Amino acid sequence: MNQSAKIDNFTQSVISRIDPQIYSTLSSDQVNALAKAVYSCRPTKKHMINFRGFLPFLKSRYYFVFLFGRDRRADLHNVPHNMRNT
Repeated sequence: MNQSAKIDNFTQSVISRIDPQIYSTLSSDQVNALAKAVYSCRPTKKHMINFRGFLPFLKSRYYFVFLFGRDRRADLHNVPHNMRNT
């Protein structure tokens, strides 16, 4: 990757999965734009509370996750449900 900016591990992992023949045809501007898009969609790990565990129940185990933090998602209240990317 011929970029001057340092790329985080998640972005590097996603970009490394691009077929090498296709990657070689991308300009540096295209690679930078792709890296920026991937970086903006990376999973965030910034929760004030991040509690995970499991509960044994009968012959199975069930996991649970409790996350608490500020909502950083885009406001979707005014977007029709069928137009959301969910």
